[in-house]
Amino acid sequence: MDRRDLIRFGLLAGAAAAVPVGRASASVSEWFLEQPVDSPRVASFTVPLRIPPVLQPTRSDATTDYYEITQREASVQIIPGLRPTPVWTYNGVVPGPTIVQRQGRDVRVRQHNALKVPVSTHLHGGDVPATSDGHPLDLIQPGKYKDYYYPGLHAPAQLWYHDHSIHDTGRNVYLGLAGNYLVTSDAEDLLPLPKGQFDVPLTVQDKFFLADGSIVYPRHDALRPLDQGVFGDVILVNGTPKPFFRVARRKYRFRFLNGSNARVYRFKLSTGEPFTVVQTEGGFLPHPVSVPDFELASSERLSVVVDFSRYPVGSKIVLRNVMGDVPGDPFGEDKTREVMRFDVVSDAADPSRVPADLLPLPEDIRPEESVATRTFEFARNGGQWTINHKPYEERRIDAFPKLNTVEIWRFVNGGGGWWHPIHVHLVEFLALSRTGRGLQPYERGLKDTLLLRSNETVTVAMRWNHFKGLYVLHCHNVEHEDFDMMANIQVV
Repeated sequence: MDRRDLIRFGLLAGAAAAVPVGRASASVSEWFLEQPVDSPRVASFTVPLRIPPVLQPTRSDATTDYYEITQREASVQIIPGLRPTPVWTYNGVVPGPTIVQRQGRDVRVRQHNALKVPVSTHLHGGDVPATSDGHPLDLIQPGKYKDYYYPGLHAPAQLWYHDHSIHDTGRNVYLGLAGNYLVTSDAEDLLPLPKGQFDVPLTVQDKFFLADGSIVYPRHDALRPLDQGVFGDVILVNGTPKPFFRVARRKYRFRFLNGSNARVYRFKLSTGEPFTVVQTEGGFLPHPVSVPDFELASSERLSVVVDFSRYPVGSKIVLRNVMGDVPGDPFGEDKTREVMRFDVVSDAADPSRVPADLLPLPEDIRPEESVATRTFEFARNGGQWTINHKPYEERRIDAFPKLNTVEIWRFVNGGGGWWHPIHVHLVEFLALSRTGRGLQPYERGLKDTLLLRSNETVTVAMRWNHFKGLYVLHCHNVEHEDFDMMANIQVV
């Protein structure tokens, strides 16, 4: 019997989960996505934005910084007026502490598992050996630890780390196992962009809550996977519900991360002020791009600059989600429209600026040098999420790219109304084309995740550098990934 048979006959624990976490689950054991829970009403803009702490190394030597993280349960105040919410955390905070790596310096992170379930930690976007990639089958059992090695190969970028355990990624990320991971460099330091307190991470997520403040995650299993992923009706930014953030009359850099399980956002300021995009998942754009709004699917990141200098003190600017209907979203748009508010409270000197030239794209991803073209179709077959009509199998390898070669991959969504944010481990890629609506100007940089809407085909090029070994390709709607829209990739 393989794993799917074991799950089907109830012989393997951990594939189905019903919460609220930290308490008896009987009251919601038959709660499914078709029966959405309305969270307690949360007033907008009443709590200040929380900034996740930057994790300090436990020690450093000439080449390497060492970190320790414990994955454990904690109770965190999220909904005002309600009791603290039980969550799963990295070092007791949600989102987890930010790790900052300097390009050229190695990082080693020891992840301790003090939870009651197996976990696997994936550095999303990381250029790392397969043994430290956080493959969904590379599990840390309860009470154990694993040492992850992240060499300092990556260009300056906003990565993130999150759980990636087989069939339970959706639950574990939803309950809190996610955090930012920033790579910096000398070249980035020379850019006159906003820095320090004016460089702000914004991790956006949506959650369900019960009347007592507990987080709710729906029960599902291999026989009844969630059709389109988990959507919540309370928007959190850095773990705070629809917060306000006090700003000065100057420029700020905001590093957006869509950390939601399934929701796709389109962000727009209430004043119509444009965003100046400077960085995608894999690094800087060669030149800044000004856009009136931008779209982020699950796990996509975008670094933007906003200039508040034109607003008088006392101004209040609302960040809104103006996305229309997203397949599978059971809530009206009014519940997820307001994201956060910027309150202009003071004057400030501003030495920063956005230069006309940022950092160049890598020159080693040349489509004309491609040695192979592969097609991956993402679809629902027989009630199961599949790639090329096959669900994930632990022992099957679906592609064998060769080290130090360029390949062109086609991602195809044949329809059915489903959307799929596609993520490839180990590599970043350059998007070459998208049928229908085309590529957005901010999608022209290095990316590791890209949204594939219904009836679209996206073509990308990537170079397989640095490491051989086993990696995965999957949809980053994490419920799709859990059951079983994922494929093994063996770099040879």
